Amino acid sequence: MAKAHRHKEKVIKNLKLKIAASGCVGFTVIELIMVILVISILAVVLIPKIGGIHSFKLDGAGRKLVSDMKYAQKLAMSRHQTHGILFEPAQERYTVYRDGADTPVENPHRPGASLIVDYDDEHFKGVDLYSANFTGGNEVRFDCFGTPSDASDTPLVATGEVVLKCSGKQISIRITPNTGRMEMVK
Repeated sequence: MAKAHRHKEKVIKNLKLKIAASGCVGFTVIELIMVILVISILAVVLIPKIGGIHSFKLDGAGRKLVSDMKYAQKLAMSRHQTHGILFEPAQERYTVYRDGADTPVENPHRPGASLIVDYDDEHFKGVDLYSANFTGGNEVRFDCFGTPSDASDTPLVATGEVVLKCSGKQISIRITPNTGRMEMVK
């Protein structure tokens, strides 16, 4: 019996040596199941996030637009000079200006460059400047009190609105008459 036991141990030892020498290393069924489980969980979590990238772009574009509109309003108030924004949906861009659209203001984040935002730019690729409506026009101006008006300097009597779209989603940026309060509506 002891001889059979020693022979069995010798066979097992030889098999272990052969496996180690040949470099054969395998996975157990439990290890494979765990790997598949982890990959499945990551897929379930990450796939919806990939679709959400468009929402992040649209939200970022909306926040940038609100920020630029407030910037134009504050410039008008601090410098006692009309400032505004000309929206050009056909060209997918808008320009922040002083006095008139032919005098863009300097971009505070890129000195020496004009504050013109192009939605064909790599940062906003996929975002569409769908429409802008300020009493029938595509331009909003601010006076020294921050009051919004249309292109003919007539104070807004109805809420002005800019619409941005991306992958079937939409954001509206609205400007309240008289106060110039801006709000982003999803």
